[in-house]
Amino acid sequence: MLAGDIMTSPAICVQRNAPVADVARAMVDHGISAVFVVNKENKPIGIVSEQDLLRRADLGTGHHHSRWADFFLTAASQAAEYVKEHGKLAKDVMTKKVLQVDRNTPIAEVAVLLEAHDIKRVAVVDEDKIVGVVSRANIVRALSMMPPGKVGPRSDRTIRKAALAEIERHRWQPIAKNVIVRDGVLHVWGTVGTPKERRAIQVALQGVAGVKSVKDHMRTYSPGINAWM
Repeated sequence: MLAGDIMTSPAICVQRNAPVADVARAMVDHGISAVFVVNKENKPIGIVSEQDLLRRADLGTGHHHSRWADFFLTAASQAAEYVKEHGKLAKDVMTKKVLQVDRNTPIAEVAVLLEAHDIKRVAVVDEDKIVGVVSRANIVRALSMMPPGKVGPRSDRTIRKAALAEIERHRWQPIAKNVIVRDGVLHVWGTVGTPKERRAIQVALQGVAGVKSVKDHMRTYSPGINAWM
């Protein structure tokens, strides 16, 4: 699945000289938490999110630094903060860095981008012009629409082989592991270091095609008097 398959289009955009009040109104009217700022060629040059509008002098929510705090702020950072809190136009309050993808970017890559930069949305562009937006919500909606995987009947032997191959891919595989499959029900034994590793193994095995359910017989090892649980 690609970005173009799940994007919201058109993206809600404003011009760089749009009044801040109009920017806020666009968010409210469309039920969104951010708008892109574009130039005359419809190329994204910034983004204004709710976060950018939280600190506003006209709302009385601007920063009020102590003299001690001001001592550590550079003149440039104080000036930028002042413009963001007092500026009246989109260009004054926008965040200039806009991450972009094209229609053919796999959504797995989009998800990595969102996570790596700790952002909620990316612009989808075609020849540098914005054509849509992919947000975290778009990805979650796509996941909710995916049908459960369907495979034909698999023998217990095939399932066991696939299950062992799956857990052996990971560093958190159990020690002295053993897997037995009967009529699609997978039983697993072994020793794990933490409850999180145990849960990761359960999830990995539940995802193996043909597995109906997982019966966990593993033990968790933790140093101490009661080492084995």
